[in-house]
Amino acid sequence: MSLIYEEVGGHPITPKDVDVIIDRIEKELEAVPLPNINSMEIFLADGCNLNCSYCFEGLKPKRFIPQKLAESAIDRLIEWSKDDPKISVFLFGGEPFLNWRGFKSIVSYAKNRAEACGKEIFLSTTTNGTLLNEERVRFLKTHKISLMLSIDGPPYIHDRYRRTVMGAPSSHLVERGLRLVQDYYGAEFTVRMTVMPDAAPWLFESVLFLWDKGVRQIVVRPAFGVRWTGRAWRAYWEKAHELAQYFETLFSKGETKAAVPFPEYPSEVHGFKGCMAGTTNVAVTAQGRVLPCSWFTSSTELKQNYTLGHVLEGKLNEFRRKELLLLNRQRGLPCSKCAFAQYCSGGCMAENFRTTGSLVEPDPIGCRLTALSVSFLRRFSFSSCPQDASLLEGGLPCD
Repeated sequence: MSLIYEEVGGHPITPKDVDVIIDRIEKELEAVPLPNINSMEIFLADGCNLNCSYCFEGLKPKRFIPQKLAESAIDRLIEWSKDDPKISVFLFGGEPFLNWRGFKSIVSYAKNRAEACGKEIFLSTTTNGTLLNEERVRFLKTHKISLMLSIDGPPYIHDRYRRTVMGAPSSHLVERGLRLVQDYYGAEFTVRMTVMPDAAPWLFESVLFLWDKGVRQIVVRPAFGVRWTGRAWRAYWEKAHELAQYFETLFSKGETKAAVPFPEYPSEVHGFKGCMAGTTNVAVTAQGRVLPCSWFTSSTELKQNYTLGHVLEGKLNEFRRKELLLLNRQRGLPCSKCAFAQYCSGGCMAENFRTTGSLVEPDPIGCRLTALSVSFLRRFSFSSCPQDASLLEGGLPCD
């Protein structure tokens, strides 16, 4: 699975070198200390009531995690976190609210177990918002569950990509859910917006649509796993900078910077630890399989090669965990000469694999996002960013 770029004695790897390399890798892995696992994603439901065109999971059967497996997952997280004082549980899907009974049960169980073990627990969930009602939103708020809604902008954009399994628009259902969330959460929730290439020209209008509805925490990400042409990426780049200018003006008038809709906005860029899949974080499927993270469900090959164990067994594949930890510190061949390497975490390993066939060869979209990040750094006069303007003109070629 993993690619190793090596030269032995100044020459490319030959069959005679393989034993030497394997022996060295095994010794290196044996010496690697693994951190505790303190974060877990739990698939409460595999299925979904929407059929979003860019979803990495695709259509799945409506399968709920059995209560025994869900409780075992919480027990394992407490066990694997060892003496860490804090743990995080992300309730995921599919659409997690399809399994509302299981949702309520696991929240209660997780909070009770954490309290009994003297651990602080952070609970969060992401939903498409179509199944929210007042009872459910009240429950989320009462139990202090951090909430993210998926909304892609105004109906003429959102309904292009986020339709029901029957092909009907979903925007009216989502906006109803948004109003309920605002009634209970105020502005203390997040909306994630996924941008498809042909929607990039409407990025500015899409973000302002949410802003005008009172949403103050917006995360914008381009769709992965789809083809971005040079024209589409240029539109994304230009609209992102239009938004930066817009929010810069708001900041000058006293608005909070928490409202900035791009993770690429200047912040704590240096020292980012990158992907922690399989090291401090794991995901548990509705069948109890333990994977490095939810994105590893996007590929049959990744699931087969990087299943770490099962919650009913409790023992994890430490070799694979160490491999992932080491891979997270690696970079693909294109990265060795990249001007943005110091700003880059290497991207999502699962997305890298889906696009390039390697966990460490970067997905071009991730590279372009890093270029966008550095362009924001340059825009806001951070002295540490590259000064060569040609490096910042749209990132890497898109075609």
